[in-house]
Amino acid sequence: MNSIGIMQGRLSDKYDNELQSFPIQDWRVEFERASEIGFNSIEWLLDGINDDDNPILSIHGRREMSQVAGDSNISIKTLCAHAFINGDLVSSGVKKKAAVHKLHSLIDCCHCAGIDYIVIPLMEQFSLRDGYLRDDFIESMTRIMMPNNMKLLFESDLDGVGLQGLMSELNSSYFGINYDIGNAAALGFNIPRDIRMLKKWIYGIHLKDRKKNFGSSKRFGEGDTPFAKVISTLFLEKWNGNFIIEAPIFSDWRAEATHNLRYSQTMIAKIRAGI
Repeated sequence: MNSIGIMQGRLSDKYDNELQSFPIQDWRVEFERASEIGFNSIEWLLDGINDDDNPILSIHGRREMSQVAGDSNISIKTLCAHAFINGDLVSSGVKKKAAVHKLHSLIDCCHCAGIDYIVIPLMEQFSLRDGYLRDDFIESMTRIMMPNNMKLLFESDLDGVGLQGLMSELNSSYFGINYDIGNAAALGFNIPRDIRMLKKWIYGIHLKDRKKNFGSSKRFGEGDTPFAKVISTLFLEKWNGNFIIEAPIFSDWRAEATHNLRYSQTMIAKIRAGI
């Protein structure tokens, strides 16, 4: 049950780049590092900044991705489409048309690369707490067609009740949820309740440790994310998806990635053993 992967860009120095940015120079070596540390997978990243240099968008690039992943025995089953956090999918005119075209192209590219899930962030400029944006988003999604076995997963700032309503309105086998437990903790959500409500739609979970009241991300075990309650609930609900660590690298990516993976593995092992 439950492999543990890591978000792309968390296994290399960021220099002056944003944390959520595609590692142009280091993406290949990140696979070697993931294997060395003990991860099973990497969640690919489309950041909206360096997309012209992102291998996922070209035939040659996807071939190289497949080669590098195979050589390191690290799978790529999920892509985080952070590029859409700007909200252009629910804008209007030329911007919306370009965003919709980009999403359709990305779906085709991910299908060719053997990626099963595309995570769409519904927060910040793309938050659906605004009822108007929500209606526009639902209308846009009715025109989405996904290849077999692929899904769009929504990562949202809505709580369980809000997400349950959204998924019920979409009513499609094309969509699911990626639940970020760190963001949920920062927003004060009842995470075990949310998991029980949403379990049939949850296909992936981002692991992150944040402080309450919109607090910052911390090293695992130093924030307010209730890891033990979360993992216990997932076991009780017989959830069989995968985890992706999406945590800051602070000043030492290797130390942080290693600590967070070991912390997660130990927590899972204790819950399995009934401790």
